[in-house]
Amino acid sequence: MNYTISIKLIIAVALFALSSCGSKQNTNELHFRVVPSTFSNHVVIEGQVNAINTSMVVCPQRISGTVVFIVEDGTPVEKGDTVCIIENRELENRYEAMLTRLAKSKARYEKGIADLEMNYALLEAQIESNEAQTSITNLDSAQLQYLTQQQRRIKELEIERAAIEKKKLQKKLHYLEIINESKLRKLKIQIEQDELRAEEYKQRLSQMFLTAPRAGIARAATFRRHGNPVKEGDNVWRGRPLVEIPDTSDVHILIQATETLFKRIDIGDTIEYTFDAMAGNRAWGNIERKAPIGQSVSRGSKVKVFDITASVDSFLTLPEVGVSANCRITFSYLPDTMVVPQVAVYPFDSIHVVYVKDNNKYQRCQVIKGYESPKETVIISGVKYDDLISLVEPPESSVSETVYLDKIETNNTN
Repeated sequence: MNYTISIKLIIAVALFALSSCGSKQNTNELHFRVVPSTFSNHVVIEGQVNAINTSMVVCPQRISGTVVFIVEDGTPVEKGDTVCIIENRELENRYEAMLTRLAKSKARYEKGIADLEMNYALLEAQIESNEAQTSITNLDSAQLQYLTQQQRRIKELEIERAAIEKKKLQKKLHYLEIINESKLRKLKIQIEQDELRAEEYKQRLSQMFLTAPRAGIARAATFRRHGNPVKEGDNVWRGRPLVEIPDTSDVHILIQATETLFKRIDIGDTIEYTFDAMAGNRAWGNIERKAPIGQSVSRGSKVKVFDITASVDSFLTLPEVGVSANCRITFSYLPDTMVVPQVAVYPFDSIHVVYVKDNNKYQRCQVIKGYESPKETVIISGVKYDDLISLVEPPESSVSETVYLDKIETNNTN
């Protein structure tokens, strides 16, 4: 029985001690000692280091196809290095078919020339034969006076026939030249057209081997529609960005802020940057631009983010492009000033007050607020060093008096 009573007594004492400690701790937590401190209204948000100037390799005009090679992200490249290759089997087949057609056109042209030369040779041989026959006939005409009238007439007709045949052969040769020149001209025009088409296909195929316009660190561009980087096997088309080569000597920071935070940030706000990937490095800058229109975080989402661009004006080490940055954006900063928690300031009638501990009571003291943050506020007037103010509004029975600023000023004057 005595053992049971002792246990109960020990438990009661322990509970009383814990209750006393808890009450003391709660009492401390419900008050705030006013001392000069630094007020800083800021926010920390993540950003990314981007190059101000970026050379973009895009899919050429009149080109579409499938990516069969693209340089790996972070690969150092020199000007003229191949960074992407596009394949278009249909265009390649057209080029091969045009080369075959061009070869046939050239073969027809060569055959036309050979036929022309052969026809020339045949006609020239006939003309020479006719001229030889005419010469023989002319030799026989010297003996016409010794022939009978009938024989003379036959010889004269043979001479006339030879002359007519000669004219026919000469005219045929003339027309042969005109006809064959026309045929050859058409064949040559066809060859020139085929050569132009073949060269066009060749040029378009050569454009599928895309090279770096400048030296730098290459990375795959992203599809604007879904934000994924270009990869082998993707279908691409004219004007489509494929590879980015940023100028790493001049950078800025791209921040994507929610609408609430976007409204708090103003152009000119100062920023301090730190970088998880570059331990010990720091940089400083200012807000430069705010995008007027936001974009949805995902398709169909009503949540929007807004792009904010910030400068990098100074740094310990120039941050690398693509590195994440912790951006500490400062809206206002005041050293050595009276700062109290927001929860300690209460509206009273048309003024703001704090409750200052005065022995066992509280004075309701009017205050003038200055800069504010979500957690703290600067008190311009109404509190003094070492005041102990309540973090909860005390009951009216605990308030000894209300002290207005004009009274404080009067007392100070007296």
